[in-house]
Amino acid sequence: MVKVENDEQKKIKRNNSIDMIKLVCACLVVSIHIKPLFDLSESAGIFLTEILSRIAVPFFFAVSGYFFASKWKGEKRYLGKAVCGLMRYYAVFSVFYILWDALKGSYADFSAAELAKLLIQRILFYGAYYHLWYFPSAIASLCVLYICEKRKIWKYVAAVSLLFFAGGALTYTWNVAAVSLLPVLETLEENFYFDYLRRFLCDAIPFTMMGAVIWHTQIQWQTVKRSRSLLCCPWWLVVNTAETGLALFIGADRGTTLSFSLMPLVCTILMLALQRPACKWERVGSFCRETSIVVYGMHPLLLEIIWKLMPAAWNVGETAVFSLVLTVCLVLSFCLWHVEQRRCEN
Repeated sequence: MVKVENDEQKKIKRNNSIDMIKLVCACLVVSIHIKPLFDLSESAGIFLTEILSRIAVPFFFAVSGYFFASKWKGEKRYLGKAVCGLMRYYAVFSVFYILWDALKGSYADFSAAELAKLLIQRILFYGAYYHLWYFPSAIASLCVLYICEKRKIWKYVAAVSLLFFAGGALTYTWNVAAVSLLPVLETLEENFYFDYLRRFLCDAIPFTMMGAVIWHTQIQWQTVKRSRSLLCCPWWLVVNTAETGLALFIGADRGTTLSFSLMPLVCTILMLALQRPACKWERVGSFCRETSIVVYGMHPLLLEIIWKLMPAAWNVGETAVFSLVLTVCLVLSFCLWHVEQRRCEN
């Protein structure tokens, strides 16, 4: 029985479709920071960076929630394993970017006490570098999910998290309406910590809980035909494009991080990947899994190197810089992956 359980867990863990989507999502995160295609077509740039790319981080949270719930067996130590898995990457990237900041002289004006306070705040709350905020939010979300699973209150917390998600959609994509209903929100948005708290409560928690709900209700949704699930993805993408496009057109937004139709879109993408795990694509899934980490973690460094060593590249256009960053990441990741594969074979 134990062996069968472990095999099932491996199959869940090695869903190659999810690993391939992770790589796409990592590339979408890069597009948020570079904003490609605007130099070619404004409409294409808006679609990529303001609409399509917003799928990325919520998908990461949803996958974490799904796998945590799927492997939960009432063991306290599993929370430690899940957190350690995230902490491993977070620690490496944090040390790397703290040293990078130090080399750039970013800490030159700080006293020892001020620097220690700054680093503690960054590491615990909003990430050692701007793109690393995902890790503390994901760790905290899994802690919340652990309590929900242990107390068997995941249904109630998931329901409450929908309210927070709706608040996030209002304060991002439909900000004008939210400010008119709650004028104090405009003052809160000026606070540096407010956005990170909002990301945690309105993004990390709801999508992590959504992943857990997908696991707990798998008997119901697995009966849905794959063709129907396949049709739902483009449908919700069209709806999300229409919603976000309307908000941008009338100037109602203050960023498009969350929108009301984003959750069903991410939900259908994850469910479709679970229905079509691409079991025969093991090597592709393995490469995509490793590469997504490299792309997500290393792209800010590559951007800054390009900015310093090849400033003329930006004159060519953001699309060229985006392509260059992804190419370097893919080559670097392929070399690391190939070495790892050879080591495992030997």
